[in-house]
Amino acid sequence: MPDQNTPDMQLIAFKGLIEHILNHCRRVLQHINPIFQRAGVDYFTHFYLIINKLIVVEAMSKLEIRESPDAVTTYEMYRAIKEIKKLKKSIPKEHRQQLQMANFHKCFQRNVNQWIDLATERCRSRIKQAIELDTVVQVTEDVQFSSSAVDGTEFLLLLMKLSDELEWPAKAEAFTFKIFVVKSVCECALFYVSEVYNRLRPEDMFNQQGNFRATEKLSIVLNNMQHIKTVIMKHLMEHSLEQSGKKLTEEEQDIQTHSKEVMGTIIQSAGEDISTKLASIICQIILKISPDITALIEAIVERKTPTTSLEMSVIDPLMSYLASNLHTLGNHLLTPVFQLILTDMWCMSSDCLQRVLNSDAAKKSSDRSQYTIQRSNSSYRASESSSMLMVLGSTWRA
Repeated sequence: MPDQNTPDMQLIAFKGLIEHILNHCRRVLQHINPIFQRAGVDYFTHFYLIINKLIVVEAMSKLEIRESPDAVTTYEMYRAIKEIKKLKKSIPKEHRQQLQMANFHKCFQRNVNQWIDLATERCRSRIKQAIELDTVVQVTEDVQFSSSAVDGTEFLLLLMKLSDELEWPAKAEAFTFKIFVVKSVCECALFYVSEVYNRLRPEDMFNQQGNFRATEKLSIVLNNMQHIKTVIMKHLMEHSLEQSGKKLTEEEQDIQTHSKEVMGTIIQSAGEDISTKLASIICQIILKISPDITALIEAIVERKTPTTSLEMSVIDPLMSYLASNLHTLGNHLLTPVFQLILTDMWCMSSDCLQRVLNSDAAKKSSDRSQYTIQRSNSSYRASESSSMLMVLGSTWRA
């Protein structure tokens, strides 16, 4: 049987006492105090002033005798005292100035980083478990991502709420804690992205001959990464820009402004890191299809095209190849991811065209082929984008 006199056990017992006092305060307010008030006695105020001193003095002594008190115990104790403090609105204003509980948070200041670390560790653990238990989630008729992306988002949003749940009274310190929480959320988001990225196998992207093949798993992994990036970055940015509900001093306003800048940098960096992971997968795809694209373009150059032929018929084999490889991705990917692949693939095709135009083979080709290649290349370069890509994308999604 554990020794009940150890500092750990005393802290746990005191936490239980605090929670009991909170429940009793609520019962007194709701049921007991009204009876006393009918007799002209304010029972709750007397009771509240007594527990105010008891809680602060005892809490401070219990926390000071421990170098590293248990994070769960101290956080639950902090939350209970915080709720008891809110009940001060039920006592007369003239008595509120006597409350020692007003600055009770100072007893827990050194514990906040422990709480954030614990919440971060739990978030990572839950994310890892969600990935282990992954199942497919249908977004639309064709587009899918996995349950871990849905669950992971919930875990990250839960972690993000920690700084609000603290309701830390000292605003300058609260801004610092908020930065730590935002940093932890970004780290956990990157942890999720890295985990799903590392689980992607070569057979999910390439066949036995090493040629690219679009698979459902590849689409789901890309969608998961994009989903986490979109949802978390949006919520984090909104969270970082939230204004304090209380009037701030000039010094606190400066700290808030600086905190927003720091959080903005952290969020932007996390978004770029996720984009880098996405780009890494897309780069592998592009590298694998590049030789085939080059071969098709060289075949276009070598083809003798009569001047009566339609100009774009020369590149039909190239367009058919792109369409067949992009059809699955076009149907199953979220639009932003598909546009990334489409853009990189078209840029790579355009670069191949440019290299071929400068090659010896191009100089020997018919003037008509040269004109067609130059026109198809310049048309993309002139528009740079999205309009031409969206037309092609709509075709490949059909």
